[in-house]
Amino acid sequence: MGDTEADLLRVPPGRPEPAWDIWILTHEDLRATARVRAFIDFMADAFLGHRDLLEGRLPQV
Repeated sequence: MGDTEADLLRVPPGRPEPAWDIWILTHEDLRATARVRAFIDFMADAFLGHRDLLEGRLPQV
């Protein structure tokens, strides 16, 4: 996410290779409720919509 800040430099140089997943954990009893489902869907869309930024694939500033 630092790629959007001109004052920051990427260290070490090179292409990052993310090796983790993002999990959204919920209580089993709440998982199917409309508000929790809406939040999970919103967050999944937000992560996917900013995937290149989060994974460091945007051009450096």
